[in-house]
Amino acid sequence: MKKVLALLIAVIFVIGSTIPALSAEPEKKHGEHSMSGTITKIDHNTGMVSVKTGAGTLDVHFPPAEIKDLKEGDTITVNLSFSKGGMEKKEEKKQQ
Repeated sequence: MKKVLALLIAVIFVIGSTIPALSAEPEKKHGEHSMSGTITKIDHNTGMVSVKTGAGTLDVHFPPAEIKDLKEGDTITVNLSFSKGGMEKKEEKKQQ
């Protein structure tokens, strides 16, 4: 009987812990795509990188520590997407 009760409690715990994750609306990403190009300008202090692509020049920001091994002339691929609302909206929800 104790084994059945322990199993039942475990099942209830698993179901209870997954329901909030399932009910949370996932962040919708739009416009997902990749662009490859050549680094034309890089600022290792600020993390700003200019990448010349076939569609134009992208100016993107990365954490400075993540670009320490990159240099002008390197070819990279940037993976892009966006979600509506921005970071400000997420920060407001966290504070409430």
